[in-house]
Amino acid sequence: MNIFASPSRAPGQAGQTYNENWSETTMNHDAFDAHEAPRSLSVGEHLFLAGERNGVWQLSRGLVRLESVGPSGTSFVRLAMPGDLLGAECALHQPYAFNAVAVTDCEVTRVDTGNDMQRMLIVMTAFLQEQSRAADAMRMRQGSVAARLDHLLQVLNAGMDESEPISVRQRKLPQLRDLAFMIDSTPESACRYLSQHLGLQRQRRYRRTAAVKAASTPHPVPMAEAMAAAG
Repeated sequence: MNIFASPSRAPGQAGQTYNENWSETTMNHDAFDAHEAPRSLSVGEHLFLAGERNGVWQLSRGLVRLESVGPSGTSFVRLAMPGDLLGAECALHQPYAFNAVAVTDCEVTRVDTGNDMQRMLIVMTAFLQEQSRAADAMRMRQGSVAARLDHLLQVLNAGMDESEPISVRQRKLPQLRDLAFMIDSTPESACRYLSQHLGLQRQRRYRRTAAVKAASTPHPVPMAEAMAAAG
């Protein structure tokens, strides 16, 4: 069940281009040998800064925002999901190109880059991942605020554990200021749409529950009324 589905367009309909192959383009968390014990990051903590050199990392839990800093300020580049490689340029003996900032509580592991074959695999994997994430990032910056936030929520939903209760997954959303930054909006605009969006989801769940209860009572309401309640 997609807890962030758009009220006007269900996932999978024609024209939808968000990352439907998330599980295919994201590497298995065990794909690369760990160089050391996992490292935990708190919300807002930097994993690394542009220009530094501190190895290649793989994100195993949480979300990390990559951003560039220039004369005009900080710009969003892309969002890294669990399984993504971070800082792959270090496999080519280059410094980090962007800042990496945790937008939720995260866990990362430094990847072993001790041989040429491993470094080649890292670069190839990172390239494929970045192509997919770049397409998502583009859609997060185009169109109305509602459309941008809707796409971001769909991407976030794809990276969550569907076995967890909906309320738990909603609490794992990034902070409002981070959501707004990633879609190039104000926190006020993002908050307004998010409240409407999640409110509609709660209304639909309530109506479905009411319809099921009505249909299972000893004296059920007419089917037409039950269907109307289901929306």
